[in-house]
Amino acid sequence: MSDADRLLPATLSDDEFIKAAMGNKGFTKDEGTIPFMRVMQPLSPQVGNGDVVAGGYLNLATNKFAKELLVIPVEVRWNYTEWSAPQGEGGQFVMDWGENESGWQDKCDGAQKFAYQPVTKDGHVILKARHFFIFDLDDNGGYERAIFPMYATSLKVAKVWSTMLQYAPKINTSRGMMTPAYFYYTYKLTLEEQKNAKGRWFVPKVTANIVDNKQLSVLELTNGKAIWDAAVKLREDLASGEAKAAAQETSEDTY
Repeated sequence: MSDADRLLPATLSDDEFIKAAMGNKGFTKDEGTIPFMRVMQPLSPQVGNGDVVAGGYLNLATNKFAKELLVIPVEVRWNYTEWSAPQGEGGQFVMDWGENESGWQDKCDGAQKFAYQPVTKDGHVILKARHFFIFDLDDNGGYERAIFPMYATSLKVAKVWSTMLQYAPKINTSRGMMTPAYFYYTYKLTLEEQKNAKGRWFVPKVTANIVDNKQLSVLELTNGKAIWDAAVKLREDLASGEAKAAAQETSEDTY
C-alpha cells in the first residue's frame, strides 16, 4: 500500500489527526540516523536467524532480508573508519572519520597515508569504503532508507556503479541534454558467489533496471513522485547534517 492509499478510519476526524500530527516534537540529529544494508556472508552472525541465509541483503535496522533489491542511489560518499586490527581479525571500532581523509592521514607515516589499507602510527587500521545512500524500493510504492557500504574487493563494484551514474542516459531539458540526478534511474542489486581454496563469499552486482529496452525511471513506479521528493529531501538533509549514517559497530564485511 502506498502512502496515497492510506485513509483515516471513520472513528477519527481529519481535524483530530492534523492536531495530533502537528504535536510531534521531531527527532534529534542522533536519532535521524540511516541504517546499514549488509551482504550476508557465510560467517555473518545474522545468518540462521529466521529466513536469513548467506547470499542475500539484510537491513540491520528492519531485519528485512532479500536475495535481490530494486534501489535508487541518493548520494555517494567516501567513508573512513579506524579499527584496532584488520577486518576479520577481531578488530574493535576506534573512530568514524567520515569523509575526513586528511584527519586519519595525519595519524600515518609516509607511504601509509596512501596505502590500500593504511596502518596508523599506533598500529590501527584504516578501512576505506564507498557509502551508497539508497532507497530500497518495494512493489507497492514503499521504500526504506539505507546505507550500502562497499569495502575491499567490492570497491571495484563501487567504481562500476559510480561510472554508471556518471554516464547515465541523459535527459533533454530546457537547458539542453543533462545527466539526471543519481536517483532518477532505478538499479538492481544482486549477488555473485565467489570461491577459492579458503572458502566462498558473495560480491554485489549492480545492473541497470531495464524494462522494454529502456532503463526505468523512479517516476514511472507506483508512488514515484513521492519517492523522488523524499530522495531530494534526504540529499538536502545529508548536506545540512540533519541526516547521517548510523554508528559503525562492526567490520564484519570481508569481501
